[in-house]
Amino acid sequence: MIVKGTTKSGFHYAVNDEILSSWQFVAKLRDVQVDDQAKAAAAVIDLVELVLGKDQTQRLAKYLAKGQATVGAEAMIAEYKEIVAAVRGRAVKN
Repeated sequence: MIVKGTTKSGFHYAVNDEILSSWQFVAKLRDVQVDDQAKAAAAVIDLVELVLGKDQTQRLAKYLAKGQATVGAEAMIAEYKEIVAAVRGRAVKN
């Protein structure tokens, strides 16, 4: 089921809630837990792109950059966590 919502900052998203219980999600989540920081960072990016899709991830980065050349990693991760929490919350209700 596609879950649509808006983050506290105002970003509109649409996420397939089934991805959060997929094998691919679990595998990417495992990759985040490695000791190698470069591999863990790459896994975080892969995880965000798996959940949001590449286009929506790019839209989120552009939205958070607010006209600047870069976006803070903490801001991006915070938005991602908020989206995942909201999608999981809706999936539990349904």
